[in-house]
Amino acid sequence: MIEDTTKENLRFTASGREGVHNLPIIRIGPYATNLLQYDEFGREIVYIPITILSDALLPGKGKRGKNCGKIAAIGVCENCGTKIPLKSTCYQPLCPTCWHKWRFRRAKGYLTKLEGFRRYIYVNRGRNWKVSKFHHVIASPPPNLEYPLLAEAKTPEKVRFLNRLVKEAKEIAEFVGFRDGGLMIFHPYRLKWPCPECNQWFKPDELKEHLSKVHLKDEEDIEEIIEKIREQDDDPINEGRRWREILKKDNWRDYVYYSPHFHVFGVANTIDGLACKRAYEKFGWVVHRVTKGKSKVSIGNLKDLARSLLYCLSHVGILKDEKGRMIRTIRWFGDISHFKTFNKKVEKEVLVALLKAQKRLKDAPEIVIGKIKLICPKCGSMLNIISIK
Repeated sequence: MIEDTTKENLRFTASGREGVHNLPIIRIGPYATNLLQYDEFGREIVYIPITILSDALLPGKGKRGKNCGKIAAIGVCENCGTKIPLKSTCYQPLCPTCWHKWRFRRAKGYLTKLEGFRRYIYVNRGRNWKVSKFHHVIASPPPNLEYPLLAEAKTPEKVRFLNRLVKEAKEIAEFVGFRDGGLMIFHPYRLKWPCPECNQWFKPDELKEHLSKVHLKDEEDIEEIIEKIREQDDDPINEGRRWREILKKDNWRDYVYYSPHFHVFGVANTIDGLACKRAYEKFGWVVHRVTKGKSKVSIGNLKDLARSLLYCLSHVGILKDEKGRMIRTIRWFGDISHFKTFNKKVEKEVLVALLKAQKRLKDAPEIVIGKIKLICPKCGSMLNIISIK
């Protein structure tokens, strides 16, 4: 251990609070980036970088649930006696077989709550549609963000860091216009960009350098290529299909790079562009309002919201702590957190919107709603279900 007894200025930037403190620093190892110090109670503090979340997985990239795929019941034909085994599902996000069922179930709950809250705002604020519009915003923290955390605590460091990050993201979201709260979805990765000349994948900055040095492109050609790729990324349908193809691969990490950010959905009058600019200047967060192509509209209707939610849930970050327990990476914030709706009409409209959205995205098997009549494949008679305990 190398001790540095000199005093240096440390600047805190967590949650928008700044302050300069003169504290003795202890450096671990000659090349360490984490800084250790002590708080006013003598407890050891360690600075944890945002890369602590870089081991996140994506839906369908884990193992099956405990009983997933096992025979849960047997269907016996009442006519010819044919026996058909019926397998169980686990509805887990990491399951390669059931992740799309988990996504549809979660999206249905989120969409019902958002649409119910939007109608509640519309009725209680003068039936003015301008104050009850959906907005979709992407909030990206600084790439060199660090948080001071207690070195010894019962809660794992990864959980505490994510909680701090979510808290700051909520403050940023409320700062730019989500006064009534909304839904936050954590994404750890972004797609790399393909080179049109050699089909290799690069980060955006690396692609520009690659086109210039390897393919000898001038600045005008590079800007034209980058603009075409950016237009494809702005379309959630095209990007959703690119994610679908990449997630089928075993080496999917070769096509993404670590760039944590949050997708925020909520009801607001407007998203203040000047507030987004101040959020970057004051806190270092890049806030971008997602729109439909060249239009100024973010979320036009319930179908748009359903497509955006399914797209975001297809590659949401899935984190586990040191003991293997799941960490919540999808959070509600603000007044909508405690809102509940039991409107059957809203649930029906949400279900129709989700079915149409999933059919258009074409990134998962078709979902069948309601009870399914099990028919014998040989004679067409009904099957009697016998459960297996």
